[in-house]
This record gives sequence, structure tokens and C-alpha cells, in this order.
Amino acid sequence: MACSLYDVCQSVDKKAIAATYQTKPKYLFTWMLSLSELPNKCAHYNRVYNIPFTKTPALYPADSAYAGNKLFPLLIVMKHIVGKRELWDNFVDDLTKLITDYPEAIPAFMGFPANWEQALR
Repeated sequence: MACSLYDVCQSVDKKAIAATYQTKPKYLFTWMLSLSELPNKCAHYNRVYNIPFTKTPALYPADSAYAGNKLFPLLIVMKHIVGKRELWDNFVDDLTKLITDYPEAIPAFMGFPANWEQALR
């Protein structure tokens, strides 16, 4: 697991790796831990709708309103990690369409705030 390797790195190396994502080591480590749970759930056909995640990412103070153990905080982290703005905007567009196409799915059950689209942009 990448976060285990990252955890045993020297401090200077952790800072250099975190810098490639324009963040600090304390954030990157929790991001890696929390994000590792998402593909595991998807790979084993588990749902991510209305379920808690066991690891929660440390969020920047500006994002602290979105903290929690649902899917939305992970999306906030992904927003910071994805380096290509166009790629991220396409993802948000696709997510918006998906949520619009399935009105029976309640975004709040996944930790989405009322201003979720604005928060992800």
C-alpha cells in the first residue's frame, strides 16, 4: 500500500512528495489512507451510497465544513489531488448529470452539502 511506504519515508522525502500535490505531508498521508478505501469498496461491489467510511481525510480549514465520514469529503480530496482542471471539470459535469438522472438518490446521504457542485468546482 502506497500510504505504508509513504509513512516510512524520511521527513524531507514526505515533504517533497506532498509538494508535488501542492499540500503538506500531514494532509497527504490522511488523504492516501482515506482514498484507499474507495477503490476497495468499488472493486468488491460494495455501495458508496449512504455508508460511512472508516478513515476520514484531514481537510484544509477552508474545506472543514465538508468534513465527515461519507463520500463527499473524499471528493474534496480528489479535487485537490487531480492536477488537470479540465479532467476534474469533466468529472464534476458527469457527476452532476448522474445525480440529475437519478433524482431518487439523495446527495445528502453521501455527505453532499446543498452547495456541493459549487464546492467541487
